[in-house]
Amino acid sequence: MKIVCCIESFLPGHRGGGPVRALDNLIQQLGKAHTFRVFTRNHDYLESEIYTDVQSKVWIPRPHYSIFYASDFQIKKQIVREISADPPDWLYLQGALAPLTRTFLQLREKFPALATIPLLLAPHGNLSPAALQYHRLRKWAWMTYAKKMKLYSNIHWHAASEREADQIKKQFGSGVSIRTIPMAPTTKNGFADKKAINERIKNSKSDELRLVYFGRLAPEKNLPFAFEILKQFCTKYPSQSIVYDLIGPCEIKYLEKLRSLSMNLPKNGQVNYIGHMSTGVLREHLGGTNTAAPNLFFYHALLMPSFTENFSYTVLESLQAGIPALISDQTPWRDLEAVGAGWDLPLDVPKLWLDALKRLSDDSLQATVSRSEEALRYSSSYTEDYSNLGSRLFAPNQKV
Repeated sequence: MKIVCCIESFLPGHRGGGPVRALDNLIQQLGKAHTFRVFTRNHDYLESEIYTDVQSKVWIPRPHYSIFYASDFQIKKQIVREISADPPDWLYLQGALAPLTRTFLQLREKFPALATIPLLLAPHGNLSPAALQYHRLRKWAWMTYAKKMKLYSNIHWHAASEREADQIKKQFGSGVSIRTIPMAPTTKNGFADKKAINERIKNSKSDELRLVYFGRLAPEKNLPFAFEILKQFCTKYPSQSIVYDLIGPCEIKYLEKLRSLSMNLPKNGQVNYIGHMSTGVLREHLGGTNTAAPNLFFYHALLMPSFTENFSYTVLESLQAGIPALISDQTPWRDLEAVGAGWDLPLDVPKLWLDALKRLSDDSLQATVSRSEEALRYSSSYTEDYSNLGSRLFAPNQKV
């Protein structure tokens, strides 16, 4: 089956966050069964600098797929030309409100050749109440126009969870076609096994409570809440040092805001802005196999109080690295405490967050090892073979 995937930015870009990882993982999982082509921009998300190490305006072969890097100035013409020249069995759009998705939906109304191709659209959290609040007037204007013009009619939706399926129905009605299938899992390639991670924990000489967040540093991740919780904890327990590492890209203005807020932490609390890491470097940093390296430390938990997540590869990859997750209850990852892999807590009860941090700081070495092992076990239960489940996404088309 031939599938053309349209996404705002793709590899080697990294600023697109979850949608990039989701599509890459899907192609790695299903690339042997289907022929994938990826249509994307020739620059990274929210960047204007064109990639210097890739060729634009031609299809470039990659393992499991081919990719076309389009220029912003000619993107509409290139969409019509490239897709019409070799129509796929499916079009798979990433992001319900992404600019490239909006462009394609409008072109679909003008060019019958595009309108006849079955279309699958993954919202990637765009339709959650929290996400719709950002730039809400702009989004309201688009949604009002799109619904009036019926731009989202006659399509299939890919919901990553039942929660996201409900969000789609709320916006477009209960009769829409939805395929509720989780996002493709990240492979464990690059992460250490249980023995290596346990050795890393035991060899760590730091008495600090070390926390981490990795991914896009964006408003929906609710990092100011994390800073406030850390401030309260550090004030209440002045003898306990906490380090919070933030890894990932961030817009300059928002980074300035975060830096200003994190300056309010007491002296026993420290926030480090590390910036972007490549996938391989990040996995080594989180829990790689290089246990002989000097000054190794272990992260006691992921701290991510998101307002909303439609899936969250950050949680999965933390668990795969043996790092328990301390997250909000606004993600599909639930009941973590019951399985010993962390906590998913309400944002309106700060005391529960403080209690979780206290338990982490009081853990014995054996308790820390046990939490790590449970995180690894829980992640392994999720990352089973995805090929049969994923293939349901592109099952034969049915009339919407």
